[in-house]
Amino acid sequence: MMIFAAFYANAASALPMSLAETIAYIWLGQAFFAMFPLRGDAEIGAMIRSGKVAYELLRPALSLLPFRGLMDPPFRLFTGNLAATELPLVLTHQLVWTAAFILFGRWLLSRWTHRLVVQGG
Repeated sequence: MMIFAAFYANAASALPMSLAETIAYIWLGQAFFAMFPLRGDAEIGAMIRSGKVAYELLRPALSLLPFRGLMDPPFRLFTGNLAATELPLVLTHQLVWTAAFILFGRWLLSRWTHRLVVQGG
């Protein structure tokens, strides 16, 4: 601040901000600068070093896979922990994957059945 006071004391022309405004501007800048996480979040850094960040990024994709409906929703429904608003979504998820597996199985069976040669007498 003393440097700014020296500049303002020896200024030959009018400056765009007064010394008090400049000091307030500097202090506000420093206060808001302290809020920026320039050093990074320690928790995110630990996740990156341990490899857990990949799991967190894949979590939305993992929730679409059929394995989500194997244990968690039935157990939550049994214990009463599944909200009534979540039930249609859970059942739709399981029905869609059940239909997909049935259709894939039938397609696979029909594709390989025509290659089947039965020998017997």
